[in-house]
Amino acid sequence: MTKVKPTVLVSLLSGLVILAILANLTIGAYQLSISEILDSFFRPENVNPITTSIIFDIRIPRLVLGIAIGISLAGATTLMQSSMRNVLADPALLGLAAASALGVVVALVLGFDFGGVAAFLLALIFTVISFLLLLVGHFGGKRTSAPNTLLIGVSLGAFFLGLLGVLATSLDNPQLRAMTLWSFGSLALATQTTSVIALVAAVTGFVAAWIFAPKLDLLLLGERMARTLGVETRKLRMISLLLISLLVTAAVYGAGVIAFLGLFSVTVARALVGPRHRLLLVVGSLISVLTILICDLLARSIMAPIDLPIGFLTSLIGAPVLIFALARSAND
Repeated sequence: MTKVKPTVLVSLLSGLVILAILANLTIGAYQLSISEILDSFFRPENVNPITTSIIFDIRIPRLVLGIAIGISLAGATTLMQSSMRNVLADPALLGLAAASALGVVVALVLGFDFGGVAAFLLALIFTVISFLLLLVGHFGGKRTSAPNTLLIGVSLGAFFLGLLGVLATSLDNPQLRAMTLWSFGSLALATQTTSVIALVAAVTGFVAAWIFAPKLDLLLLGERMARTLGVETRKLRMISLLLISLLVTAAVYGAGVIAFLGLFSVTVARALVGPRHRLLLVVGSLISVLTILICDLLARSIMAPIDLPIGFLTSLIGAPVLIFALARSAND
């Protein structure tokens, strides 16, 4: 595929993201105009309380959480594919998202609030443990093939989802109903707290990944060549592990497991701009944010007032991409 000029592509994607943001703020069961949204920020006395509540308690937290998830999954997938040298690497496919979700459920079982800091920290701990197990399977003895790594990750994910199901049955009915929607990937439970925590974690992980991106570029030349050029490869992998875990947790803890979004956005970005990490991070994040905002708009419009899980839609988009990536990997 012909590579697109990066500045043109970033400008185009940024414009589409802005349009998607405006659409998500205005379209819904309660229709809003651009002027009402602007008034709620600059002339709140002219806006009725219901409109204010819809904007600041529902749509903005949902929008911010969606942006945070888009950035997080694109960043985590980019780092995973580089550190594992596997174009099939994806947080949902390789079990990390399921582990993070299990951490959130454990927090609820222990009596912590959904969306709180404790839930985030427990999700982070479980994600790190899952990634360490995955790396043991991937690099144990010698590096396994991409399909075998995928099999290991799927097995870990199934194991963590099984534990999640067992623990979820101990929750009371209101929590269990909320967890059912959350487990399929949904922005419907977004709050100001969850959206802010997720966004801070996403931006922190993205900025750190941006800083280390030139070293990751050298890693593409092979570990021996990277070490010759002064890269401490083991240290870089450990940093990548921590950043991936932070980004996956930011994506999962507020909205559950949203499958295939990272794989889809990074695969498309790689085809458009090539393998350099800074471009991949920017373009992949823009594609990911745009995709999740469009999916969220569709999720609450297709069967309104029923709010469909976003995970259903991202799976429909991402599954063909996985098939394409598997076929391409088999031919390499």
